Amino acid sequence: MTDTRILAIVVCVLAVAVGVMIGVLARRHRKAGKGTTFWLSVERLGFVIAVISGSASLIFSVLGPILERHADPPVPSPAVTGQPPSRTTGRSPSTPPPDGEPGSRRVVLSEQGFALGPPSSFPKPETDKIDLDSGHRGHGPIVEQWGMDSQPDPGGRTDIIIEDGEIHSYDGNERTMALLVEPGGGGFAACESALAREDGRVARIALDDLEAGSQVCASTDKGRTALVTVEEVSQGPVLTIGFTTWEG
Repeated sequence: MTDTRILAIVVCVLAVAVGVMIGVLARRHRKAGKGTTFWLSVERLGFVIAVISGSASLIFSVLGPILERHADPPVPSPAVTGQPPSRTTGRSPSTPPPDGEPGSRRVVLSEQGFALGPPSSFPKPETDKIDLDSGHRGHGPIVEQWGMDSQPDPGGRTDIIIEDGEIHSYDGNERTMALLVEPGGGGFAACESALAREDGRVARIALDDLEAGSQVCASTDKGRTALVTVEEVSQGPVLTIGFTTWEG
């Protein structure tokens, strides 16, 4: 997660402080004539630690955001207030009607067997996020707040994040999801209808409410509509999902 980069910067700053302190104390001992050669070596070691740690901190805080912006700049979208989960009934067929028919939309993404699992640690790619616009992992709110991403992925802003006990929207407050009551009944028309209802949209869904066959509709930050189908629930927690994203 991007939290890892923040932790790395904090550790580097602490290492700088420790290195400087070692160097200053060693210099005092050396000037006092106590083991001049030994304390000279310790003094140099302390300042070397400080320089290396400071350089690492600079790389994490400056170079990372630059690379991230060149790779995939974040796309802002308005925040929406959170609300307790509710279920919405979907009745349209799972296969969208051909383009040109009433209620049809072009499918831009369709994938199965995507594992949405516990957060991974740096430098491994993130595993707890899904950007439904790109089909990649994407990044969370810390990237936009701090401008740092220690685990950059090809995706843009994430649409669904899994944590212990729940899945939630980008920052846990945006009500961009709707849990359909009838498994297998989801399609574009059903999701469009569910997400249009004020009492149907939620920001968080408990994992206890999800099982194989459960379907969740989601609005992406780029204005698209997506249907996420839970294929398997396993320990971790891990959700194996399939998803279809429609234009508009």
